[in-house]
Amino acid sequence: MRTAPAGTGPPEPPRVRLVGGPAADPGRPGAADVVGSDRRPRRRSAVLVAWLLLAGLAGARADAALAERELDTLLERAAAGLSTVGYSERRIQGTVGYFSPALVSPSVDQGVRDSLQGIVRDEAAGQVPALREDRDAAAAVRVLPWHAAEREARDRWVAYLDSRIAFLEAVSAQFRRLYQPRPEQEAALAQAREAFTRAGAAEARTAAVFDR
Repeated sequence: MRTAPAGTGPPEPPRVRLVGGPAADPGRPGAADVVGSDRRPRRRSAVLVAWLLLAGLAGARADAALAERELDTLLERAAAGLSTVGYSERRIQGTVGYFSPALVSPSVDQGVRDSLQGIVRDEAAGQVPALREDRDAAAAVRVLPWHAAEREARDRWVAYLDSRIAFLEAVSAQFRRLYQPRPEQEAALAQAREAFTRAGAAEARTAAVFDR
């Protein structure tokens, strides 16, 4: 076996010359190592992007479900409020019907008419607390700030109940207000119904609440 001349040390490993470049040093990272190190950050970035997309999708679905629950609660409040409105109308109209035509007949003594009309005014005043309770319950429904359509539905419904309360209070103060036109109430109710539809309420359910 041939030995290396004394003092020359062990032979150096052969260098590999890359095409078009300097000789590669075996002690340094090769091209395969560099490519592998480049792929790892890209792989991590792809995983991160995929995770963010999934998280965003899950968040969107959760937000949509929350908006649907808000709308369901508001529809329940609207149904309860309209039930109270119907009850108050029946009570007042029943009282009016019971004392008619003496309520407004010129042949009846004015004092008697005033007394009968006072009964109707008291009946109107007695309907206010229940309606105000429905109004406050609807206004208290929590709706997230970015759920604009649900917030509009809530606010429109509360505005309608406010108009009904104002009407009852007006009748309780002055009997003849009972016979005055109420176009603002009809407009407020129509606007509330439209707002629920814009918020995504199914037409069948909206009709079941508002068109009965």
